[in-house]
Amino acid sequence: MTLSRRIAFLLLPGFSLLELSAAIDTLRVATRLGVPGITWSCVSLDGGSVQASNGLIIATEASLDAVGPLAVLFVVASYDQEASVTRRAQNLLRRCARHGVRLGAFDTGAFVLARAGLLGGRRVTVHWESLPAFCEEFPEIDVRDTLFEIDRDRLTCAGGVAVMDMMLHLIEERVGAATARLVADQLLLSARRSGDHAQRDIHQRRSLMRHPSVGRAAAMMEENLSPPLAMDVVAARAGVSLRQLERLWRDHPGGTPKGYYTGLRLERARQLLVDSRLTVTQAALAAGFDSPAHFSRQFRRHFGYPPGRAKRGQMATAPLVHSV
Repeated sequence: MTLSRRIAFLLLPGFSLLELSAAIDTLRVATRLGVPGITWSCVSLDGGSVQASNGLIIATEASLDAVGPLAVLFVVASYDQEASVTRRAQNLLRRCARHGVRLGAFDTGAFVLARAGLLGGRRVTVHWESLPAFCEEFPEIDVRDTLFEIDRDRLTCAGGVAVMDMMLHLIEERVGAATARLVADQLLLSARRSGDHAQRDIHQRRSLMRHPSVGRAAAMMEENLSPPLAMDVVAARAGVSLRQLERLWRDHPGGTPKGYYTGLRLERARQLLVDSRLTVTQAALAAGFDSPAHFSRQFRRHFGYPPGRAKRGQMATAPLVHSV
């Protein structure tokens, strides 16, 4: 990977300003420390300003079709990528690929590249929250639960501060580990993480559950969201009776094992509604709910709003699990 030519960031409406800043500031520090030949610019689909998800409006330098020669183009997207990416935009991205531009994506930007047919045969990552929807829509793509993936001419990143990890990796490839460490020091990053680092340490999260049987039961639930296991099967595989598991669970999230399990499945359905093209009924079935009506009642009770609102992108925040 070379950083000796121009890098552009394609901003889509509702993009993450955190991710854009993480990328540009890492490159800025690198140039201040003497790394040569790094230039960057922000572009949009029409050349106009773009509003970030936090409401700030960012001016861009050009439209995608007038940006000129590039080394790398990163797609910085939002939760509603489909609304802004037209067939013409997809064709422009394909043209960039044909002209040898390396294509990258932060977080949900991977959906944009995948829908344009530009991620086939590559390792890919997206934010853990979007993984279920991405796998559902693109089952043929090799998607990983990692911080970032660089597979030949495609660069995908889970987003958030992991963007800095990816940029530091590219700087290391360009000028070596010593300079990358200096950049990380300037950014007050105590440790640089490799691309294959897991996004979340689910094993550490499970270890916080004070009884081993509760941790084993939680792991089984997470791994069997659809179709869900019967609670007595979960308990038996965890090495306890159902009554013992319910007693051990009293001081853990969800109030009851069943409540925790239902919460996990509802969260999976919400992620699918937000990030994929699935209908409410399809998301319910994918999360192991046989009855759409029952699913809708449970969803509203858990999140405080109907599943149709999540489908329209009008999400509200809610705890991961409630007692059900």
